[in-house]
Amino acid sequence: MNVEQHARMRRMLSEIEPDYLALAANGPAALVLAESVLGYSAEPLGPRAVRLAETIGGTRGTRLLLQAVAHPNPSVRHMLAYAAAHLEQEAARSVLRTLLADSDARVVHRAILSGRRQPKAMKSLSYVAVA
Repeated sequence: MNVEQHARMRRMLSEIEPDYLALAANGPAALVLAESVLGYSAEPLGPRAVRLAETIGGTRGTRLLLQAVAHPNPSVRHMLAYAAAHLEQEAARSVLRTLLADSDARVVHRAILSGRRQPKAMKSLSYVAVA
């Protein structure tokens, strides 16, 4: 990916309503963009990079999402909890296992809601809901 393409895709990701399908159509370059954005803890586009990786899917997109569970930005983990509802069962189980024990209440709440859409993934998890 050249510098111009990276800058163009970053501008697309920065739009108020990014067109994730158009970004994903850039193929591997879109995943490189998502990886680079998620590589910085203070990056405000982090949650959008999670959404982009979810849209891309496949092995590399899922791998990036699995790595995002340890991201220091709670907004990234919150978006990841949302994305867990759309992941394959094993990936969802792995993500939800970690996010249900997150220190951020919004992340835990979203993980519980996503878990309702992933009953098979949740079935093997045992967790204590925090009041």
